[in-house]
Amino acid sequence: MGRCALLGRCGCRIAQSGHVVYTPEYAGHGKDPNKKATHAMITKSVVDFITKWNLRNFVLVGHSFGGTVIQKVAEQVPDRIKRLVFWDAFVLKDGESVADEFPPQMRQGFEQLRASSTDDTIMLPFPLFRDSFVNTATFEEAKWMYEGVTPEPAKPLFEKLDLKAFYSLSTPKSYVYFYQDNALP
Repeated sequence: MGRCALLGRCGCRIAQSGHVVYTPEYAGHGKDPNKKATHAMITKSVVDFITKWNLRNFVLVGHSFGGTVIQKVAEQVPDRIKRLVFWDAFVLKDGESVADEFPPQMRQGFEQLRASSTDDTIMLPFPLFRDSFVNTATFEEAKWMYEGVTPEPAKPLFEKLDLKAFYSLSTPKSYVYFYQDNALP
Protein backbone atom coordinates (compact mmCIF):
# COMPACT_ATOMS: atom_id res chain seq x y z
CA MET A 1 0.00 0.00 0.00
CA GLY A 2 1.32 3.45 -0.84
CA ARG A 3 1.73 6.39 1.46
CA CYS A 4 -0.52 9.40 1.18
CA ALA A 5 0.27 11.17 -2.07
CA LEU A 6 -0.05 14.50 -0.27
CA LEU A 7 2.39 13.64 2.51
CA GLY A 8 5.26 15.88 1.64
CA ARG A 9 6.84 17.26 4.80
CA CYS A 10 3.67 18.52 6.45
CA GLY A 11 1.63 15.32 6.69
CA CYS A 12 -1.39 14.21 4.74
CA ARG A 13 -4.16 16.74 5.34
CA ILE A 14 -6.87 14.38 4.14
CA ALA A 15 -5.78 11.67 6.58
CA GLN A 16 -5.36 14.28 9.32
CA SER A 17 -9.02 15.15 8.75
CA GLY A 18 -10.00 11.61 9.71
CA HIS A 19 -10.32 10.03 6.27
CA VAL A 20 -8.65 6.80 5.24
CA VAL A 21 -6.29 7.44 2.34
CA TYR A 22 -4.96 4.80 -0.04
CA THR A 23 -2.35 5.51 -2.69
CA PRO A 24 -1.86 2.53 -4.97
CA GLU A 25 1.33 2.52 -6.96
CA TYR A 26 1.01 2.54 -10.73
CA ALA A 27 2.58 -0.14 -12.89
CA GLY A 28 5.90 1.13 -14.24
CA HIS A 29 6.38 3.50 -11.31
CA GLY A 30 8.00 3.38 -7.91
CA LYS A 31 9.58 0.01 -7.26
CA ASP A 32 8.28 -1.52 -10.50
CA PRO A 33 11.27 -1.63 -12.87
CA ASN A 34 9.09 -2.33 -15.95
CA LYS A 35 9.17 0.97 -17.83
CA LYS A 36 7.25 -0.62 -20.73
CA ALA A 37 4.00 -0.05 -18.85
CA THR A 38 0.89 0.78 -20.85
CA HIS A 39 -2.13 2.79 -19.78
CA ALA A 40 -4.05 -0.48 -19.46
CA MET A 41 -1.37 -1.87 -17.12
CA ILE A 42 -1.53 1.26 -14.97
CA THR A 43 -5.32 1.03 -14.83
CA LYS A 44 -5.12 -2.66 -13.92
CA SER A 45 -2.73 -1.92 -11.05
CA VAL A 46 -5.31 0.43 -9.51
CA VAL A 47 -8.24 -1.92 -10.18
CA ASP A 48 -6.26 -4.80 -8.65
CA PHE A 49 -5.54 -2.68 -5.56
CA ILE A 50 -9.24 -1.82 -5.17
CA THR A 51 -10.34 -5.44 -5.47
CA LYS A 52 -7.51 -6.80 -3.29
CA TRP A 53 -8.48 -4.48 -0.43
CA ASN A 54 -12.21 -4.93 -1.24
CA LEU A 55 -12.73 -1.17 -1.31
CA ARG A 56 -16.28 0.06 -1.78
CA ASN A 57 -18.19 3.31 -1.54
CA PHE A 58 -15.05 5.44 -1.79
CA VAL A 59 -14.05 8.66 -3.53
CA LEU A 60 -11.48 8.06 -6.25
CA VAL A 61 -9.21 11.06 -6.83
CA GLY A 62 -7.00 11.56 -9.84
CA HIS A 63 -4.49 14.38 -10.20
CA SER A 64 -2.92 15.40 -13.51
CA PHE A 65 -2.33 12.19 -15.54
CA GLY A 66 -4.26 10.39 -12.79
CA GLY A 67 -7.46 11.86 -14.21
CA THR A 68 -7.10 9.57 -17.20
CA VAL A 69 -6.45 6.64 -14.90
CA ILE A 70 -9.60 7.18 -12.86
CA GLN A 71 -11.59 7.51 -16.08
CA LYS A 72 -10.51 3.99 -17.07
CA VAL A 73 -10.73 2.55 -13.52
CA ALA A 74 -14.31 3.80 -13.26
CA GLU A 75 -15.22 1.81 -16.36
CA GLN A 76 -14.06 -1.40 -14.69
CA VAL A 77 -15.39 -1.00 -11.12
CA PRO A 78 -18.17 1.61 -11.30
CA ASP A 79 -20.30 -0.11 -8.66
CA ARG A 80 -17.54 0.35 -6.05
CA ILE A 81 -16.99 4.10 -6.55
CA LYS A 82 -19.01 6.72 -4.69
CA ARG A 83 -17.61 9.71 -6.61
CA LEU A 84 -14.80 10.61 -8.97
CA VAL A 85 -12.78 13.74 -8.22
CA PHE A 86 -10.54 15.18 -10.90
CA TRP A 87 -7.97 17.36 -9.12
CA ASP A 88 -6.31 19.61 -11.69
CA ALA A 89 -6.49 16.54 -13.88
CA PHE A 90 -6.67 15.60 -17.50
CA VAL A 91 -10.18 14.51 -18.46
CA LEU A 92 -9.89 13.17 -21.96
CA LYS A 93 -12.51 12.93 -24.65
CA ASP A 94 -13.01 9.59 -26.32
CA GLY A 95 -10.07 8.83 -28.61
CA GLU A 96 -7.67 11.38 -27.10
CA SER A 97 -4.29 10.95 -25.41
CA VAL A 98 -2.75 13.05 -22.66
CA ALA A 99 -0.15 14.28 -25.13
CA ASP A 100 -2.97 15.58 -27.35
CA GLU A 101 -3.79 18.01 -24.55
CA PHE A 102 -0.26 19.40 -24.15
CA PRO A 103 0.57 22.78 -25.61
CA PRO A 104 2.50 22.20 -28.89
CA GLN A 105 5.89 23.21 -27.47
CA MET A 106 5.51 20.89 -24.47
CA ARG A 107 4.38 17.99 -26.64
CA GLN A 108 7.39 18.49 -28.90
CA GLY A 109 9.70 18.54 -25.86
CA PHE A 110 8.17 15.32 -24.51
CA GLU A 111 8.51 13.67 -27.94
CA GLN A 112 12.20 14.68 -28.07
CA LEU A 113 12.88 13.36 -24.55
CA ARG A 114 11.10 10.12 -25.45
CA ALA A 115 13.08 9.72 -28.67
CA SER A 116 16.39 10.35 -26.91
CA SER A 117 15.77 7.72 -24.21
CA THR A 118 16.95 4.15 -24.58
CA ASP A 119 13.92 2.66 -22.81
CA ASP A 120 10.93 4.74 -24.04
CA THR A 121 10.81 6.91 -20.93
CA ILE A 122 10.71 10.61 -20.27
CA MET A 123 12.95 12.18 -17.64
CA LEU A 124 12.39 15.88 -17.32
CA PRO A 125 15.35 18.11 -16.56
CA PHE A 126 14.85 19.88 -13.21
CA PRO A 127 14.06 23.34 -14.67
CA LEU A 128 11.31 21.91 -16.88
CA PHE A 129 9.96 19.79 -14.00
CA ARG A 130 9.85 22.84 -11.74
CA ASP A 131 8.31 25.21 -14.28
CA SER A 132 5.77 22.73 -15.65
CA PHE A 133 4.71 20.67 -12.66
CA VAL A 134 5.57 22.35 -9.34
CA ASN A 135 5.54 26.02 -10.26
CA THR A 136 3.89 27.06 -6.98
CA ALA A 137 6.33 25.16 -4.74
CA THR A 138 9.38 26.79 -3.20
CA PHE A 139 12.70 25.99 -4.82
CA GLU A 140 13.60 23.75 -1.84
CA GLU A 141 10.28 21.87 -2.04
CA ALA A 142 10.71 21.40 -5.79
CA LYS A 143 14.25 20.02 -5.31
CA TRP A 144 13.00 17.65 -2.59
CA MET A 145 10.22 16.38 -4.89
CA TYR A 146 12.61 16.04 -7.84
CA GLU A 147 14.90 13.77 -5.81
CA GLY A 148 12.14 11.16 -5.91
CA VAL A 149 11.40 11.50 -9.62
CA THR A 150 12.23 8.55 -11.83
CA PRO A 151 11.91 8.31 -15.62
CA GLU A 152 8.26 8.16 -16.64
CA PRO A 153 7.03 5.46 -19.03
CA ALA A 154 6.26 7.44 -22.19
CA LYS A 155 3.76 5.16 -23.89
CA PRO A 156 0.78 5.88 -21.56
CA LEU A 157 1.05 9.60 -22.30
CA PHE A 158 0.68 9.03 -26.04
CA GLU A 159 -1.93 6.24 -26.09
CA LYS A 160 -5.33 7.18 -27.47
CA LEU A 161 -7.98 6.01 -25.00
CA ASP A 162 -11.36 4.51 -25.81
CA LEU A 163 -13.60 6.29 -23.30
CA LYS A 164 -17.05 5.49 -24.68
CA ALA A 165 -17.86 3.37 -21.62
CA PHE A 166 -16.68 6.12 -19.26
CA TYR A 167 -19.04 8.64 -20.81
CA SER A 168 -21.98 6.28 -20.35
CA LEU A 169 -21.41 5.98 -16.56
CA SER A 170 -23.70 7.67 -14.05
CA THR A 171 -20.97 7.87 -11.38
CA PRO A 172 -20.99 11.36 -9.80
CA LYS A 173 -18.01 13.48 -10.86
CA SER A 174 -16.38 16.64 -9.56
CA TYR A 175 -13.51 18.76 -10.83
CA VAL A 176 -11.27 20.72 -8.48
CA TYR A 177 -9.32 23.48 -10.20
CA PHE A 178 -6.52 25.29 -8.37
CA TYR A 179 -6.29 28.58 -10.21
CA GLN A 180 -2.66 29.18 -9.13
CA ASP A 181 -1.57 25.83 -10.60
CA ASN A 182 -1.46 27.26 -14.08
CA ALA A 183 1.58 25.66 -15.72
CA LEU A 184 -0.65 23.66 -18.04
CA PRO A 185 -3.81 25.12 -19.54
